[in-house]
Amino acid sequence: MCLRLVCAVLVLVAAVAGQAIEEDSIDTSNFNSRVVGGVVSELSGTPYIVSISLKGRQKDKQLCAGSIVAEQWIVTAAHCLKDPPYRLLITAGLHSINQTESPIIQQRRCDFYRRHENYSTIFGATGGYDVGVAHISTPFLFMKFIQPIPLHEKAEVQGIASIFGWGSISTTTDRNYPHQLQTADLTLQDVKSCELAHNTSIGVGTLCAGGEKDNRGACIGDSGGPLVQGNILIGVVSWGPPTCNPKDGPSIFSNVGYYAHWIKKQIQSDVNENNLLK
Repeated sequence: MCLRLVCAVLVLVAAVAGQAIEEDSIDTSNFNSRVVGGVVSELSGTPYIVSISLKGRQKDKQLCAGSIVAEQWIVTAAHCLKDPPYRLLITAGLHSINQTESPIIQQRRCDFYRRHENYSTIFGATGGYDVGVAHISTPFLFMKFIQPIPLHEKAEVQGIASIFGWGSISTTTDRNYPHQLQTADLTLQDVKSCELAHNTSIGVGTLCAGGEKDNRGACIGDSGGPLVQGNILIGVVSWGPPTCNPKDGPSIFSNVGYYAHWIKKQIQSDVNENNLLK
């Protein structure tokens, strides 16, 4: 009885603190979404972005986004990696989410993934450590519209950064789902002001950007997508206000510089290690 009560309180705390930019339910009706306050992005400027979708019997469902960091490796949010790997489809060279056939599109199946070992399924994205890597069995063939992005090596960042994704533009719980890849420039915020805006700790190894100052930010469906500065991956979309309204608080990202060593270690390690999630 006591244990159940503790778990219930922890789940409530995580829910009140913020919302991961991807639903935790297997119901994927709200996954198809876009950057709030953004504009249409050119695919040639984001050759590293991928769509992560859930294989369905009749139709695939857009879940999250991710970034190519090597021929067979994708960096994304840990909370995006909860379904069986064989059901995850990773698509590169995609601009319109409804686009199914194109000579530049390459689709691969995920054969395994790894979430950060300190990521908590109880607290979810708001608990920090919201980063993971997904491996594809068949390497991507790099070309003009499909390329890897380098990782930022330092945790300290400031200035303006760009977010990319297919997330909802709506600033209410009534989602509005466009089809084309979106982008927005966000101002990086200091941790203290960000925590004041959300009235909670923003978690370990995180970045804060956007919000009321920019009137732009991430929303449902943007999870796992890239935050980029100077063509270097500095952040991974993690969570934000439940309404997705920038006036309710900035967007929260996993700090790639903070997790760079961990990411590289996963990519360089033996694929047969016991910590694989198959």
